[in-house]
Amino acid sequence: MNDAVELQVAATSAAPALLLRPWRMEDVAELVEARGDPVLRQWTTSVVDNDVDGARWVRAQQRGWAAGEWFCFAVLEARPGSDRGQLAGYAILKSVTSGKPAAEVGCWAAAHARGRGVAPRALEALTGWAFDTFPRDGHLHIRRTSP
Repeated sequence: MNDAVELQVAATSAAPALLLRPWRMEDVAELVEARGDPVLRQWTTSVVDNDVDGARWVRAQQRGWAAGEWFCFAVLEARPGSDRGQLAGYAILKSVTSGKPAAEVGCWAAAHARGRGVAPRALEALTGWAFDTFPRDGHLHIRRTSP
């Protein structure tokens, strides 16, 4: 399921287009760079200090998808003249479990992407996908887990 999931967010006059997709091993170097930000470190619980940590973290996200436990997306900003976006953040949907009253979403934005609407635009795309993918009798409650 996860390889086929890509969420597109159109560009605005103030911000480039975004692509949300499952994490890949090719993201490790940018992940390590982003997670080195001291501000971001305040809000994250897992350590990603090097490529070994980054690869372990990406594999954990892939296992979460495979098990249906959580759905973690790399958030990429379009780069003019490139077919690969720049890592701008992370968005996750978790606790989508039968019998639970609410699912949770979380996100972070890389230092270079803060203040440009990346996180809210990514969460809007993620929650739209969640409501389309996991209908619950019309009642899927989503709770934010990041500050």
